Amino acid sequence: MFVRNRMLNHLSWPAEKGSIRRQRRQALCELDGLLSQLEEMNLRGTKVPGRVRAALRRHGAVVSDGDGAAQLDSALRKVIALYYYGEATMKQI
Repeated sequence: MFVRNRMLNHLSWPAEKGSIRRQRRQALCELDGLLSQLEEMNLRGTKVPGRVRAALRRHGAVVSDGDGAAQLDSALRKVIALYYYGEATMKQI
């Protein structure tokens, strides 16, 4: 049994325009859902559907058709970090 406790509704950032904040939250909600799916696929050893790869590419992840769930999970976490910290901060890390 897996227990998930995501705190997405409790995230906050410095003041942003409403539309930018809304876009960021929508993207993070979608990415969080993809992360849950990839975690399950990785644990069960199931094949990753093309729709998941397409969603990752839409958010800027560099993925190939040969990547498994673990590799896609890693790429997804990098995309999520960009949303959290911004591109300038990620370049410093």
